[in-house]
Amino acid sequence: MRKILLFAAVLWSLGLSAQQGFVRNDGQWEDPSKFVYRFGANAIFLTGDSIVFSILNPNDQHNHSAPEKHHYSDTLHYANFSLKFAGANKLNWKGGEAFDHKNHFYLGHRSRWRTDVPSFHGIIAQDVYPGIDLKVYAATGGMKYDWIVHPGADPSVIVQEYGGIEGLDVLPKKVKIRTAIGTLEEEMP
Repeated sequence: MRKILLFAAVLWSLGLSAQQGFVRNDGQWEDPSKFVYRFGANAIFLTGDSIVFSILNPNDQHNHSAPEKHHYSDTLHYANFSLKFAGANKLNWKGGEAFDHKNHFYLGHRSRWRTDVPSFHGIIAQDVYPGIDLKVYAATGGMKYDWIVHPGADPSVIVQEYGGIEGLDVLPKKVKIRTAIGTLEEEMP
């Protein structure tokens, strides 16, 4: 089974340098996402209660280095799954350091057009649990998240629940997430 480093190799190999960062949803999208992180044909949606992943099977992606006469896949296979935090407060995401550029959205109904929408290098949800924040950011070679446990807070209250997966293996330094497209590996925060 093909293994993918979800927060490292996949993001890097799909051109993280071309990534526009964590784009704030100012109403340009109808979905409940507060921020969206896109990379290639993949996306991560940060909502008020979860992080939702939509990851394309690497075998379905166009291979730019393949011989001229190769075929594109007629069907694209995605793994769509979520990461929720049991017993957590609502995730109130806030942008950190902003990129210099702004995004402009002129697709769909005119009422959803937006200009000067910021993108961020990273975002944070404060008080996910009492005294515990969740920081999500782009790192060299991928995307990561860290739990920030402030003095006096109890880290044992952090409970991560994956939905929409086929199985989960928790190892000492990583988590293996079994999905319909294969096994994804996530480094421990």
